[in-house]
Amino acid sequence: MNKIIVNSVLAAGLLAFAPIQSQAGSTIDQSMVSPLQVKLVGQYVNGKNKIVKVTITSKDILFDLGAPKGSQLVYWENSVAVINNKTVWDNDVVGIDANSYTDNTVYGNEGSSKYTENGLANLSYYGNSFNFDVNGVYNYVWKETGVKNGKYSATEKFHSSSLTGDGYDAISDWSLPVTGSFSASGSGRFPAN
Repeated sequence: MNKIIVNSVLAAGLLAFAPIQSQAGSTIDQSMVSPLQVKLVGQYVNGKNKIVKVTITSKDILFDLGAPKGSQLVYWENSVAVINNKTVWDNDVVGIDANSYTDNTVYGNEGSSKYTENGLANLSYYGNSFNFDVNGVYNYVWKETGVKNGKYSATEKFHSSSLTGDGYDAISDWSLPVTGSFSASGSGRFPAN
């Protein structure tokens, strides 16, 4: 994903997992912290010829990582991290790549702007209990206000609802096709300089 530098402040985002108490709206090193929600679903046929559904969520990833209670999965500075008490516990825990095909910036009144990007995203995780490697079309939007009292407000939205790819469930020892989505949304205030 392209880094967007506006008003000399890095405006990259983070995602955190919503079912756990949200730490969104906060910043780390003047970068957005945005909650990340991941939901993937796969199916396989077990030894009894029954179709078994497997669901992987952000909560499952945190559990598989052994993250402390109250942690969140977040999109931060173009990577996926785990934060706990507004501190980075682990970084680059889930691979995320976004290849932009189109982007556009529209400038508004009093220094406001809106950046929009679309392309193909890859999300991958290789853990103890399960693995996945999925791709899908994504949309990314960064909006910010003009500077007031030495600060500006920004919002970030990053999502894909059309992920497809491969998964592996170590518990069942099955490889399976998976579909799903991810989304992140955050907001914060940043110094102008």
